[in-house]
Amino acid sequence: MKYIPTAEPLNRQDAMTSALAFAVSESPIARKTPYQFILVWLFTCVCFLGCETTGTRKPSPPPSSIAPYSAVLAVAPFTNESGVPIPVNEIWEVGDGVITAINETRGWDAVPLNRTIQTMRQMGINSVPDLKTASALARAMDVDAIVRVTITHWEPCDPPRFGANVILVASDEATMREFDPRSLQGSTQERMPTSTSETLQCAQVVGVYDAAQHGTYESLKAYAAGRYDITGGFEPPERYYLMVYGRYLEYATWRLVDGLRDQETTRLARAREKSSAQK
Repeated sequence: MKYIPTAEPLNRQDAMTSALAFAVSESPIARKTPYQFILVWLFTCVCFLGCETTGTRKPSPPPSSIAPYSAVLAVAPFTNESGVPIPVNEIWEVGDGVITAINETRGWDAVPLNRTIQTMRQMGINSVPDLKTASALARAMDVDAIVRVTITHWEPCDPPRFGANVILVASDEATMREFDPRSLQGSTQERMPTSTSETLQCAQVVGVYDAAQHGTYESLKAYAAGRYDITGGFEPPERYYLMVYGRYLEYATWRLVDGLRDQETTRLARAREKSSAQK
């Protein structure tokens, strides 16, 4: 008698039962020996279990970053030295990406870009060309550090490429807050700068992120895996960032800010070792 299913299987177990019944009724091999019947049954189980396993994707959490000190940062308007005309709205998108990456770093907070622009207009400046201007802007905005970004590479085509030079300018007072002045000996405590000090610390990252390079692509894969919920179901998820340049800029700006964090962490670790040696 020919087997005809009466309804669509409701779950994986029903589907396996239906497939097995069909195999028993239609397969001449299954009618020959019990061993071949068992083989058909095992093959059906493997097929359905395999589909269930490969169809489930568990996203990993996004990489988290911890700043070496607590600070409020302001991002200055970007300059374009890529040799390619970039629409203003897209440059603003890069600025928003840097601000988002800063806010994702625990311990750092970034003020909105329009507030920085408003303060610069009140000061009568349209750029931050040097450290003195950066220090004056930080005091006018009552922030701890200024981030300057210069775009050096802009290639939206697949595989995308983006490059920038990022400088973080901060006062010693802001970056040394984690130190307890009472633990310092001699005249070191007396040389701690005040809020009006021109003693500045700089961290600089020069990054070119070319998706055609293996190292960048592997880093992008790890970044995209933790953000699977916003990639629109693309498989693999990093493909979404390769096709949408605005999303790729989010990855690139995250790499830039993470590089600043790494440099500041290393610098402060060396400062701690030096202060401990002087005790």
